[in-house]
Amino acid sequence: MEEAKVDDKTRVRHAVAIARYDEGHLYHLEGRDWQLLFGPQTGDSDRMTMSIATLPPGSAPPLHVHPLEEEQVYVLSGRGRFLTDEEEIPLETGVAIRVPVGVRHGSVNDGDEPLRLLCMFNPPVIPGSYEASS
Repeated sequence: MEEAKVDDKTRVRHAVAIARYDEGHLYHLEGRDWQLLFGPQTGDSDRMTMSIATLPPGSAPPLHVHPLEEEQVYVLSGRGRFLTDEEEIPLETGVAIRVPVGVRHGSVNDGDEPLRLLCMFNPPVIPGSYEASS
């Protein structure tokens, strides 16, 4: 089977979008780097956002709220804690969490290596827009 050619500008092949971590837009947010993979800002998705958040060891960004977006988080690597106003959940590779709209939450890296989280939002989120209002 011949591999489909990928258009470097749109990163689309046969209506499937392709993102590479090192090519996404990097946002430096408080206590973490947020690498945008898909979303309205990339032109690849108008109904969701996908990103990878990297928290360095010792990082504890402030809790925040997404007033319109549901968030799903999957731990790619590292250890830490996921916090809400009511609970604390240990984070380790392979753990997935769904955060309903309006729930105040945040992640803490209390390990000795970066904590890498795959984050997905529906509807799409504007990176960092929620921090000023939380």
